Amino acid sequence: MKKTNTILSLLLLFIAFGSNAQTIFSEDFNGANSLNGWTLFNIDARIPNTNVAYVTDAWVVREDFDTLAASSVIDSAAASTSWYTPAGASDDYMVSPAIALTSNNVLEWQAKAQDANFPDGYELRISTTTPTVAGLLANPALFTIAAENGVWTNRSIDLGLAGYANQTVYLAWRNISNDMFILLVDNIKVYKPASLDVGVSAILSPSSGCGLSSTTNVTVEITNFGLTPVSNIPVRYVFNSAPPFVIDTFPGTIAPGGTATHTFTTGTVNVGAPGTYTISAYTALANDGNAGNDGITNQQVVNSQKSFPYTENFDALTSQTSGNFSNGWTGTQDGSFTWFANNGGTTSTATGPSSDNTSGSGVYMYTEASAPSAAGNEVSLISPCIDLSSNPTGIAMDFYYHMFGADIQTLFLEVDNNGSWVTVDSIVGQQQSASSDPWLLRSVNLSAYTSLSEIRVRFRTVRGASFNGDVAIDDVVFYTPSPNDAELQSVNLPTTAQV
Repeated sequence: MKKTNTILSLLLLFIAFGSNAQTIFSEDFNGANSLNGWTLFNIDARIPNTNVAYVTDAWVVREDFDTLAASSVIDSAAASTSWYTPAGASDDYMVSPAIALTSNNVLEWQAKAQDANFPDGYELRISTTTPTVAGLLANPALFTIAAENGVWTNRSIDLGLAGYANQTVYLAWRNISNDMFILLVDNIKVYKPASLDVGVSAILSPSSGCGLSSTTNVTVEITNFGLTPVSNIPVRYVFNSAPPFVIDTFPGTIAPGGTATHTFTTGTVNVGAPGTYTISAYTALANDGNAGNDGITNQQVVNSQKSFPYTENFDALTSQTSGNFSNGWTGTQDGSFTWFANNGGTTSTATGPSSDNTSGSGVYMYTEASAPSAAGNEVSLISPCIDLSSNPTGIAMDFYYHMFGADIQTLFLEVDNNGSWVTVDSIVGQQQSASSDPWLLRSVNLSAYTSLSEIRVRFRTVRGASFNGDVAIDDVVFYTPSPNDAELQSVNLPTTAQV
């Protein structure tokens, strides 16, 4: 959905906001040819991965990933990728038409890394001569961020303070990421700000992940976009698009261009059950001069918590996908080294399994160690949160592993102990001698963590010296161990016999 429409538009029917900001330039990318007049430079000339093949130029316009299926309003955004085959760094420019600035102009835009685990970074550049790479590189970057937030975030720059008042300029968003995913930019606006102008620039909590409960606090970031300091700012939120609105006041003072964090002192939201929720937040300052940047609308919060006992065989996943998986598991990435869902053999010889653990045609998880992965790259496969409100008397975990490859290092199993990852098991080095060798079962007792309200584990490994390092796991089970559970470990026989 449009990041600042729907609910906020309805509110404006009832709240008398001022509107004395003067718009110089704006682009929401919703027109049929919304990149007309813009200049694109695909400097890297790399080939997008097949999963993002719709990015056919340096930047494209596509439907916003957050557009709700039930909505009749289709919102679009500008998108750029850094996920290439083979992997490499992006260098892609999206350059605006000429913009004739006046005095005290402010640039605003919204940006988001579509996958928070693979966040794209970018530069914002400016040219006072021509819409060319040379013109843009002639001036210092106006803004640089190594990894954009995984939620829509309002950004702003005072172009007057940056030294560009009363000039004709070109603005460029330049994706400079290396092997990440998708960068989105939307709702670009250059305007002469009002004296009073504040807004919620980000919703910080609740956010997708663990620790979600039926009484989760709402925390927002507030930005002063105006020309004067502002104090005692009314701020509101609505949960799942269902009034009544929760009303609060930020009691401090925010200087022009400054930001502050505010946690609502009244009201919490119930995101404790698995599911997808939406939350909107905005400021409601009397005489605010620019209602268009007052809030964030319909930000999604995903609770992927699982019930205990819990079994995962990964067979429902699509082969050769990575990142945030549909079953709630998440794979991190370091360079091009990451965890993939896969069926059949891996892409390399002399490493990895030839099939999954059970059916032979199912899906398993593995780390792809082929170049351009590099020695020392470290990645994790993180489970969803598993609800322990059933108060199990103990916790055990079984999983199958396949570690065939001469340069396999160590596979660590770690538990999230109230925000600190604790190693509970490790498997060192190559364990099989061929891809066709059977998977091995590992059982780990996690009963020391029954006091937690939920448990989460991760498999962590480091890439070795070569591509011969594909580590794989399959068929993970969390269960309550039997109180009478023993196995025969060895048999000791006498070395001599009595005749």
